[in-house]
Amino acid sequence: MHKIGIIVDSFSASQLTYTFLKQANSLLERRSDIAIYGFFENLNKPVTNPNFALMNLTEVYGFDGIVVATNCLQAYQILNYPGPKRKLLYAYDVDWKRNNGLPAEFFLETFKSFEIWTRGEDYKRLIDSLFNVDSKVNETFDVEKFL
Repeated sequence: MHKIGIIVDSFSASQLTYTFLKQANSLLERRSDIAIYGFFENLNKPVTNPNFALMNLTEVYGFDGIVVATNCLQAYQILNYPGPKRKLLYAYDVDWKRNNGLPAEFFLETFKSFEIWTRGEDYKRLIDSLFNVDSKVNETFDVEKFL
């Protein structure tokens, strides 16, 4: 059984959340050997019904599957969590541009500590050159590609 958890800010209406829920629900209809978990920072009513468990971000600490953070702050928060067997950062947005006064070292450490995925070739080129990493592309937030 493959276990994968995706962290989002909340499950309320956003392009990121809708795409994730749609992709995850579709994957679960096709494959019975995958367990998907949604982790959130802020509790809201989901934009569409998930066919999997939703839990608070703090539960990632003991989660023993693959974990995908969807922004730098989430990734940094779980950096030292012992549970996840693999930690990925899906750079869906250029959230480091809105750094809220955080030092550049914060973002450099985060990007260097995770397996980086981007949502397009333009993002890949930008992130690879800024943070000296070799990211992978997942344009449609296809959860299966993270396995």
